[in-house]
Amino acid sequence: MSVLLADIDATCAALGYSDGQRYQAEPDAIQGLKHLIWILRRDHDNHEYRRHLGHAKVLQTDLVYMLPEYVNDEEFADVLIRLLVILTNPTLLLYRDGPPKDNHGRKVFMELIDILQGYKSAFTRDKIWAALFGKLKTSLEVDWALRSEEQSLLIERILVLIRNVLQVPANPEAECRADNDASVHDQVIWALHQSGILDLVLFVISSPDEHQFHLHCLEILCLLYREQTAENLADASLQRSVSEKQRDEQELLAARRREKQRTSTKPPPGRHSRFGGTYVIRNLKSVSDRDIICHQPLERVTSIDFDREKQQQKRSFRHIREEAQVTRRSAFSTAENLADASLQRSVSEKQRDEQELLAARRREKQRTSTKPPPGRHSRFGGTYVIRNLKSVSDRDIICHQPLERVTSIDFDREKQQQKRSFRHIREEAQVTRRSAFSVR
Repeated sequence: MSVLLADIDATCAALGYSDGQRYQAEPDAIQGLKHLIWILRRDHDNHEYRRHLGHAKVLQTDLVYMLPEYVNDEEFADVLIRLLVILTNPTLLLYRDGPPKDNHGRKVFMELIDILQGYKSAFTRDKIWAALFGKLKTSLEVDWALRSEEQSLLIERILVLIRNVLQVPANPEAECRADNDASVHDQVIWALHQSGILDLVLFVISSPDEHQFHLHCLEILCLLYREQTAENLADASLQRSVSEKQRDEQELLAARRREKQRTSTKPPPGRHSRFGGTYVIRNLKSVSDRDIICHQPLERVTSIDFDREKQQQKRSFRHIREEAQVTRRSAFSTAENLADASLQRSVSEKQRDEQELLAARRREKQRTSTKPPPGRHSRFGGTYVIRNLKSVSDRDIICHQPLERVTSIDFDREKQQQKRSFRHIREEAQVTRRSAFSVR
C-alpha cells in the first residue's frame, strides 16, 4: 500500500513543469498518466489512492495546464481526458449502496466532496474549455454515419467531463459570496459560455442525429439551472430594473428590522426568569398533596410543562446531513446567458419535438378509436328470421347473423368439438404400390 503511494508521488513529480508561460511535459508523461489511471482502477474501498491524488493537487498544478498545450496530440489528449473524467467522477457513483452511515465512511465521503470542490475551482479557466471546444467541434463536424468509434468516445468523454464538473455541490461557507455575486458555479458556466462549448451542447441536443448524446446534454442543462428559480431566470436582464432595486432594499430593511427586534426582546444574560416570583396553581395537587408551585407566569393552566427542565436526548451527528434545497440568484450576466441561450434555443426545439411526438400519438389514438372493440360480437347487430324453415318448436328459425344464402346456415357452429386424443399411437395406413416392370 505504501509502495503505491510513493509511486503516485514519484509519477506526479515526473509529469512536467511550468516555466511561467507554458507547461513543459516530460517525454514519458503519457506513460505516467496511464500509470495513474492504472492505479485509480485498482483503488480500495476507502479510496485511498484517489484521496492521495486529491491532496497532492495534481489536477490543479499539472493537468489543467497540460491540456491546453498538448490538446493537438491525439494520444496525449485522449489519455489526459480519460484521467480527468476518472478524477472528477461524482462521489455518489463511488458508493453503490448509497452514502456510508458509519463515522469513518462519512469522513471519507466528506473528504472526497471537498477534493471535488477544489477540482471545480480549477476549471474556471477559459483556456481549458477552449481546448476541449476544438476537440469537440472537430468530432461533431464528422457525419454520425462516418464517425469512428474513437471519435464517438471522445465526444462522450468530453460531455461526461462537463457533467462531472457541474455536478459538484457548492460550498457557500468556504466561498463567502453575496447572493448576486458570481460563485464558482457561475464562473464555470461563464467559462463554458465564453469558450463556445454551451453552443455545441445546444447543437447536440437539438440535432436528431445525435440522439445517443441527448441524455448527457439534458444532465448538463439540468445542472446549469442548479439553485435557480424560474422567476429569476424569466426576469434576468443585463440591467437591474427599478423594481428589483426597491425589492432588494425592502428585503434588507426587513432583515435589519427583524434583527433589531430579536436583540431588543432578549432578556439580560445573567437574569433568570424565576427571580420574578413564584406562583401557586389552586386545585392542582402535587406529589405532596399540596398546591403546585410554578416559577413562571402562565396564561392558561394547560400550558404548564413538566418536561422543561428534563435533559433532552443528545442528537447523533454520525449520520450524514441531508442537503436542503438551496436557491440563489446568480450574477446578472450569467443568468441572462442561461435564460437567453438555453431557454430560447434548446428548450424550444426540444419542446417542438415533444409536441410533434404527442401529435403523432394523438393521430394514432384517433385512428385506432374508429375501429370496433375487439370483444364486440356480430350478433349485437340484430336478429334475422328465416321464413318457411321451421325449428323444433314449429316456428321460423331465428338466426343471429346475416346470410347470403339459406344453404349457408350452420347449426354446428356453436357446438363444442370433440378434443382429439394424442395418447393413442396413430395406426399407419397400409400402402400398396406397383413396382417397376423389370423388378417384377
